[in-house]
Amino acid sequence: MEILEIILLIIGIILAFVGAILILINAFKESVWWGLGGIFIPFVLIIYTFMHWDKNKTFFGVWFAGFCFYLGSLIFFAEEGTFKYHPMDS
Repeated sequence: MEILEIILLIIGIILAFVGAILILINAFKESVWWGLGGIFIPFVLIIYTFMHWDKNKTFFGVWFAGFCFYLGSLIFFAEEGTFKYHPMDS
């Protein structure tokens, strides 16, 4: 089961990262300011995504699928209130 937890975490992280990068690329295509805002200012990328939903709905789906994999693996494989293979764990 530990291998499955690691695989689901990695899949979730990769999908969420790829989805966010694809949305960021669209933001830069729209305007350099949207792209820079998406990098440096919190929540600008979310605002951009919903303001330009027609261009970003597929990429948001990729990001959301990754988030669900990540969160689901953390919840499903929780052991005694701690997560054994959380990426931020030291």
